[in-house]
Amino acid sequence: MPRIQPKDGSNEPINIFKTMDHSPAFLEAFKSFKGKASGNGTLSEQLQEKLALASAGANRCSYCKAAHMFLAKKAGLSDQCIAEALEGRCTDDEKHNAALQFSLALIEKRGHIDDADFAAVKDAGYSDQEIIDIFGQTMINMVTNYFNEFVQTDVDF
Repeated sequence: MPRIQPKDGSNEPINIFKTMDHSPAFLEAFKSFKGKASGNGTLSEQLQEKLALASAGANRCSYCKAAHMFLAKKAGLSDQCIAEALEGRCTDDEKHNAALQFSLALIEKRGHIDDADFAAVKDAGYSDQEIIDIFGQTMINMVTNYFNEFVQTDVDF
């Protein structure tokens, strides 16, 4: 059972947002950050979903895993690609694989990446802006992973 129930009377469509809606300030801040980072960033929808899946897998977030498996399918990712992304890898796209490895390094090392981690993502062809966008997507996903585990959000996907 969730530690915090979705808010009664919320106009939000899914349980994570219905639960965040107990704090309208938090919900608004999260949606603003997510919307700007996702909508105005340089990363494709498919890469954003792969990053979300890798984070869900690394942080063992069942809600995010279910949500992003659904969204990844809508973005056109294959079942094999989804399964690999949950493990933080991508065998059909070396550049995406480098982004996933960088994201996992950020998660596992809590931001304390080393020069080799940074060089690998640069060598894969990512610009400084794209690297910061990968960082931003990773942090957005960390927020949702931790939030859903904290409140034990019921999966509604």
